[in-house]
Amino acid sequence: MRSLTDLQTNLLTKTYKSAIWLFDITDANSNTYYWSTREYTYNSTTYSFNIVDFPGITLNRDQSEAGIIAPNEVKIEIGNKDNTYTADDFVDGSVLIYLLIDDNLIAKW
Repeated sequence: MRSLTDLQTNLLTKTYKSAIWLFDITDANSNTYYWSTREYTYNSTTYSFNIVDFPGITLNRDQSEAGIIAPNEVKIEIGNKDNTYTADDFVDGSVLIYLLIDDNLIAKW
């Protein structure tokens, strides 16, 4: 049986928790954007509120059934009021996602 770390135990016993998602997004032209679900600073990097919808990450089983493995899925909606960005800007780009709970890094994808 796995044991919880002190951090995990502390977070589980709290009545209220604050979660935040941070996104390091690099587009096809190597421009990097630091966006989040709210204004936030983490490790001296300021993340601006530009993620207007993020339903979470869908992780699919890493096993084949009938020879097909379903891919993992991430969907985000960004603020683009002035039509500054197009989908083509992000083709062949990359996204690094961080999950912080109460200012503690819990996971990254």
